[in-house]
Amino acid sequence: MKQTDYIHSSSTAEDRLNQDKHSLKQSEDALSALVGSLEQYLELLIAQYQQTKQNFETKFHLALRALLMSVMALLAFVIVTLCLWFSVSALCVVGLVSLGLHWLMATLGVLIANAGLAWYLLLTSRDLRKSIKFN
Repeated sequence: MKQTDYIHSSSTAEDRLNQDKHSLKQSEDALSALVGSLEQYLELLIAQYQQTKQNFETKFHLALRALLMSVMALLAFVIVTLCLWFSVSALCVVGLVSLGLHWLMATLGVLIANAGLAWYLLLTSRDLRKSIKFN
């Protein structure tokens, strides 16, 4: 092999080596850009997850508080209704006694009327429950 061929082949090898280094550098730059983009994307996903979790917790606590307040309002309504019903029943007994009916008969008459009303409400609720179909 001649000296010039050796120099020429050596410069070609160096050129190839420089090209390989350059393409390797470009590949490393592209890979580091991709990794950086993935890191930013993961940070964004984590931030979005934390925000969604916080939003869900806030809405859950708000819904729980609303449910608790609704139950308390319903209980208050039931208590007031029962007090009014007992008051009306007692007033009916007092009125019947004032009209001259024996107190035992007046009390028994109001109790029987209340039992009849409760029985009617029970039958109506059973019929209503049967008519509602869940799919």
